[in-house]
Amino acid sequence: MYKFYTASIPQYFKFVAHNQPVKRISWLEDDTGFVTCGQDAMIYVWRLYPGKDEQNPAWSFKVL
Repeated sequence: MYKFYTASIPQYFKFVAHNQPVKRISWLEDDTGFVTCGQDAMIYVWRLYPGKDEQNPAWSFKVL
């Protein structure tokens, strides 16, 4: 992800966890984050601005 007006990629907007290509991205209804599914059989929930006690990915699940 990057800032549209400046075309820069802030460090806090780098979302790295999948070992294989990402196949789907879906935004949360309130636009506070998104969900990714990859060929590595992993599902991740990401927060754009995680709280002090949160980290990214906020949640993960391995599909069997």
